[in-house]
Amino acid sequence: MAQALSLESFEEALVEDVTESDDFQQGYQDGLQAGIAQSAADAAALSAELVQNIGNIDFTYTEARSQLLGSLAPLLTTIVEKVLPHCVAEGFAGQLADLLLQAAGEDANAAMTLHIHPSQRTAVETASQDMTGQVTIQDDPQLDMHAAWIKQERSETLLDVDNLLVTISAALGAIHHTEDRNEDHG
Repeated sequence: MAQALSLESFEEALVEDVTESDDFQQGYQDGLQAGIAQSAADAAALSAELVQNIGNIDFTYTEARSQLLGSLAPLLTTIVEKVLPHCVAEGFAGQLADLLLQAAGEDANAAMTLHIHPSQRTAVETASQDMTGQVTIQDDPQLDMHAAWIKQERSETLLDVDNLLVTISAALGAIHHTEDRNEDHG
């Protein structure tokens, strides 16, 4: 025979009317106010620390950028003053011949007139000897030594490598120029 399970109810014993004393209420309110005040102080301290750390990151980035560009300045100056002019002097005629071939390919029937500095005539004639019938070379002492002006019936092209070097030099000079800024940290 199976016996039925009987459970005793304890609900009435748990329901008591608990009244808190005035001292308990006062202590609770004092503790709550102290916790809120401490939380506000902690938040203000963290906020101030965050602002300081962000300021330090910006200052460190500016310092690092300045030092990096300062250390690269001699290399960049050497490249612009020594390497690039040598490359231009050695490769100007070949670069100009490539540009002439490209222009001839775009408009094969048009005759071209090439204005160059007189000192470049021999090198350009040698580099463009395959195009002797299509290109007329004229000396133009007003052009820079590494500049050329290509004229066709419908278009003109100016190649000025000396001006390009000056522009590159100015751009590199501007890169490692550091700003003098005064910042108030308070």
